[in-house]
Amino acid sequence: MDKRTKIKSAVTILCMAASLFALYTFLFVSDLAPAWKTALCVVAVFWLISGASNLLTYFGRK
Repeated sequence: MDKRTKIKSAVTILCMAASLFALYTFLFVSDLAPAWKTALCVVAVFWLISGASNLLTYFGRK
């Protein structure tokens, strides 16, 4: 694995951790209307799916 792929995967993992924290915040901490809470949770879930897809691309078969 080259240096650029290592850096991209590390940044992706950090962003996934931030997305997981955001999802927790949107679900349990924030005091928002149910529609906003649902919309923000959907966005956070798609962030996690996108990050997982990127990691599979980085660590997949070469």
